[in-house]
Amino acid sequence: MFKKALIVGTAFVMLALGAFPVWAAPNQATAMHNIRWGESLYIIARNNNTTVGELKQANGLNGNLIYAGEKLVIPEKAGAFQSSLNERESELLARLVTAEASGEPFEGKVAVVSVILNRIKDGKFPKTITANIFKPHEFESVANGLIWKQPHDEAYKAVEAACKGWDPTNGAKYFFNPAKVKGRSWVWTRTIVERIGNHVFGI
Repeated sequence: MFKKALIVGTAFVMLALGAFPVWAAPNQATAMHNIRWGESLYIIARNNNTTVGELKQANGLNGNLIYAGEKLVIPEKAGAFQSSLNERESELLARLVTAEASGEPFEGKVAVVSVILNRIKDGKFPKTITANIFKPHEFESVANGLIWKQPHDEAYKAVEAACKGWDPTNGAKYFFNPAKVKGRSWVWTRTIVERIGNHVFGI
């Protein structure tokens, strides 16, 4: 009886100290994925540059069955941006987030950064963060000068989360606010893959 009480007590202390694996008690800094209808572990793994085995291990899964509406932990190394950012690049991304998504949820801020990183990986866009952000006619915040606003602390956290591999957009390379698009625009030719806050994200 004493041994059982000791085990239960130790487990309670470990839980309080956050000593269990991340899948047992994920914290807010962990990259999470909202499972959508029709997705499988294979699709989620492919879109996040990881493997089914790593997804299972990170989430404590024994089988392949997942359910829409639930959340999955994405292994931190999955989809990680390989090139370490210098201070200027981090600040530029944080400025873009502040200018384009200051009123959006944290997931939406991470999504804006992800779009830039996805463009660099694509090969059809400029190869650097600076060149992508300052590509002519690409971002309204560059044209109107809002890009030079002092970045918010949460913007820097969003940059860090995206560079560690969290991509809430599932590979999107475009984003815009439908409410701000007037009349016909080329943006409507994009295939929308995600909506977060006021922004839609497309490929």
